[in-house]
Amino acid sequence: MLPDTIKLTCGSWSAEILPHTGANTVRLTWENTDVLRPLGDLAELAENPFLHGSPILLPANRTDGAAFVFDGRRCLLPLNEPKLRNNLHGMLWSLPFSVLETAETSASLFYENRGDAYPFPFRLTVTVRLDGEGYHRAFEVENTGETDMPLTFALHTTFPESGYVQVPLAEAHRRNERLIPTHYGPLNETEKKVAAGFDPRGTALVGYFRSGGHTARIGDWLYTVSGNFDHWIVYNGGGNAGFICVEPQAGRVNGLNDGGFIRLAPGAAERFETAITRSAL
Repeated sequence: MLPDTIKLTCGSWSAEILPHTGANTVRLTWENTDVLRPLGDLAELAENPFLHGSPILLPANRTDGAAFVFDGRRCLLPLNEPKLRNNLHGMLWSLPFSVLETAETSASLFYENRGDAYPFPFRLTVTVRLDGEGYHRAFEVENTGETDMPLTFALHTTFPESGYVQVPLAEAHRRNERLIPTHYGPLNETEKKVAAGFDPRGTALVGYFRSGGHTARIGDWLYTVSGNFDHWIVYNGGGNAGFICVEPQAGRVNGLNDGGFIRLAPGAAERFETAITRSAL
């Protein structure tokens, strides 16, 4: 187990959470089988922080030019994808969370943003819980500022590659050469296979999609998310990398620039929920 890790257990399930690195669940197992792509050591996380566990993305995915205008105010984000001139995934995934409480089967953590992680103040509370059915998380984003704030939110959830994936995709969000979406279009033949369910091994998968439902199946696991996640991102590193990312997202990629976001009034909160359980199939 890594240093400063919170470990939860319940029956056949166990989870390990890193409070100091975005409250990321870097290991999830059922009967000692890895459900999420496991993290071996912190060097692996430094090499690619998005391909282990389920890091929190706020704002979600890419923001064109690492800037946006909201209610007449120009806001800047770190330009951390300089070759494409974008902000990628925000920075909440890298920041230390404070621990509210822990128990054998559950933990609650929070991050209080005063401008270091995002140009608008908010409080994010994360609750992780194991039970006999599986792994459950809840995320509550509360606007602690005095003005409205725009919100996009995603979970870059990475599973070990298996012989089956099915994600309920409705239509594709087509992208330009800088990976900024331009328009929605119909699914191509490979994307239709993802929506219907198929063996993805050896097939490159990458894309942004409007959601056609809220439960995906990855091998033996069901990934169920709350209805306010309205998009899915799918990525598998070219098809031979040994993993597949199935990412629920609330708001569009580059939504801060095109209006595809949730607007939170002062004092209002948005709650997101997810669960990973065993498939009955």
